[in-house]
Amino acid sequence: MAIRTFKTKNFIIAITAEVDDDLDYSWDETGEVEAKVASGKWLSFAARASVWFRGVRIGEDWLFGCIYEREQDLDRGYQRDLVREAIREARAFLESAAAV
Repeated sequence: MAIRTFKTKNFIIAITAEVDDDLDYSWDETGEVEAKVASGKWLSFAARASVWFRGVRIGEDWLFGCIYEREQDLDRGYQRDLVREAIREARAFLESAAAV
């Protein structure tokens, strides 16, 4: 599920929600969060930011354990951090490819 997509002349940056079925509810003292996820009222997912160049993923970053009513509710601060790290990885990939 796409959360956000950015396109430039040469790159596509996408934030997507991916399956995350390995959640730890040990912090949920009342059981409310686990019950809402189990009922489908809230969603659990992993957020992934990917940088694509000419159809190839050249950078990515993940955030597991996301729980929101909708995937699009993912905190903007988390989105910025994911994109920043994915871009850092993509730049490193392009620099290493240029050195070859």
